Amino acid sequence: MRTFNYNEMPHEVLEMASEYAIKESRSGRGLSHSQAMEKIKEQRGWRNH
Repeated sequence: MRTFNYNEMPHEVLEMASEYAIKESRSGRGLSHSQAMEKIKEQRGWRNH
């Protein structure tokens, strides 16, 4: 029996997240990497140097 490691995400969750991201991207609702990074920086109050 395999021991569950809390730092490891189950394959099914990764697969579902990937499918969701592809669906969002194809529908035009997805963000580019740079847009996602800017949003994260904004939410965390980080400044661009």
